[in-house]
Amino acid sequence: MITLQNRELGRHLLTIRGMHHIYASYADPYALLLLRPETADPHAHGRALRAQGPLTQSALGPWVTAHHATARTLLGHPGLGSRHPDTPGPQFHLLASAQDIWGNPPLCHVVPLDDAHLNPGPADTDRLHHLTTPLIGPGTTQRHRPRAEAAVAAALPAAHPDFDLMTGLARPAVTAFIAGLLALPAPHT
Repeated sequence: MITLQNRELGRHLLTIRGMHHIYASYADPYALLLLRPETADPHAHGRALRAQGPLTQSALGPWVTAHHATARTLLGHPGLGSRHPDTPGPQFHLLASAQDIWGNPPLCHVVPLDDAHLNPGPADTDRLHHLTTPLIGPGTTQRHRPRAEAAVAAALPAAHPDFDLMTGLARPAVTAFIAGLLALPAPHT
C-alpha cells in the first residue's frame, strides 16, 4: 500500500476523475457509467457495452462486461478475484503502463479495498449466506412486510412536492428498514 498525504491523495483522485471525463468524451461506455450512474440511463450504457462484445477492455483499463453469461462465468471462476494475490513486492498489472502519464500509481494501490470486505471470496460468501438466510432468505418477505411499510410511511411525511425519489424516499426508507432489521440504535443509522 502507498501512503499519501491528503493533498497528494486529493490530486490523485481528481486526476482519476478527470480521466473518467476524458474517456467519457470519447464515448467509452464504462467511463460514462462511472460518471453518471444515477442521472443517465444505465441501460443505454449496458447496451453500448454489449455492442462491444462479451468482454472488452475500457480505455480506463478495467475489463468490463454487460453480458450475464460472461459475468457469471468470470465471477464463478476460482482463479479470478477482485483482490491482489497475497504476494510480496510490487503487484503485477496486466497493463505495463499501470501508472498514468503523470506517474500516478494505480488506484488499487492508493485506496486498497482488500480489508473493506466489499468483495468477499467464495468461502466468505458461503459463510455470509449461511448466516443471513434466516434473516433475509427465501420466505422472509411477508414477515418483514409490516416493517418495510412502516419505514416507507415514516419517510413519506418528510417528502415535499419537489422531492427526489432516491434521496427523499428510497434511501431513508431502506436505511430505516435495515437499521430496524439489524436492531441498530438510532444514533448509528
